[in-house]
Amino acid sequence: MEALEILKEHHDDIAILLLDMMMPQMGGKDTLLEKKKLKEAEHVPVIVISAETDSKLQLDMLSLGVIDYVTKPFEVNIMRQKVLNAIQFSEQFMSLRMEYAEDMAQLRREQQTPSETKA
Repeated sequence: MEALEILKEHHDDIAILLLDMMMPQMGGKDTLLEKKKLKEAEHVPVIVISAETDSKLQLDMLSLGVIDYVTKPFEVNIMRQKVLNAIQFSEQFMSLRMEYAEDMAQLRREQQTPSETKA
């Protein structure tokens, strides 16, 4: 639950969420479902880390939108690169999303301005 509170308050400062499936108060899947309700944090990618190797659980988590599902134990350098890749992808996506929003706002402004060709 503490992770969700931090995510709510600091969503603009969080680049990625590493989510362990086995947490003391709330399980990883429940935490992910609660995170999905936070519109302000929808841009934060999630990588699940778990000792659970069940393919159905992995597929469930991937279908809920996690970027990757990593089983323990894992190679630290590979995990580091997965995290860096996810952050880079997320930053590129957010940049494109902001460009699109700016383009749409400009288009709406242009459509509201009366055309000079009309008399």
